[in-house]
Amino acid sequence: MTDNRETWLENAVTALSTLFTDHGYDVPVARVSVGWPSRGGLSLKKRVLGECWKPGVSADGISQVYISPMMIDPVQVLATLLHELVHVWDKGEHGHRGPFVAACKDFGLKGPWTATTAGEDLAMMLVDILVTLGEYPHSQLTPSLQKKVSKTYMRKVECEETGYVLRTTKKWLDLYGPPVCPCCGDTMKSEEEEETEDE
Repeated sequence: MTDNRETWLENAVTALSTLFTDHGYDVPVARVSVGWPSRGGLSLKKRVLGECWKPGVSADGISQVYISPMMIDPVQVLATLLHELVHVWDKGEHGHRGPFVAACKDFGLKGPWTATTAGEDLAMMLVDILVTLGEYPHSQLTPSLQKKVSKTYMRKVECEETGYVLRTTKKWLDLYGPPVCPCCGDTMKSEEEEETEDE
């Protein structure tokens, strides 16, 4: 048992390696860490939960695996890690096809192959592995809480005659007053302040 998540993940790799030897596959060698995937990590529709970087893009030739910091369920973490270790074993050569799919099936992962889940037998095996690994020492991140309220306050300005609307900052209203409507030439009226959010 450990309170360091990277050590926990390294121990998980060791435990999952027995699946590879039991099925006659070479044991994958990779560095594993928690980190955001290079794309899709914050997607609401098709969120990427793990990513494997091929050995060819690493200076020392060792694959790098990242597990999303949004995951907290340890069985899901192990299933995702196993999926990424299959990519490591395959050296990323076949994507989610051919030998990758065959190995996933051998280990008890279920499709779709771009987002595998643990089958019933594999899930029970992963629960047994968790007895040895202990609790996953990670605190889930909630990216939506990271958004900051901008210090720029936008004011709605509207023409009472035509209904033409625009937004501008208080600074410009204070400096030059309300703008003139381009439709009718009347001076527009400033309304309530509105806060905008940075992405």
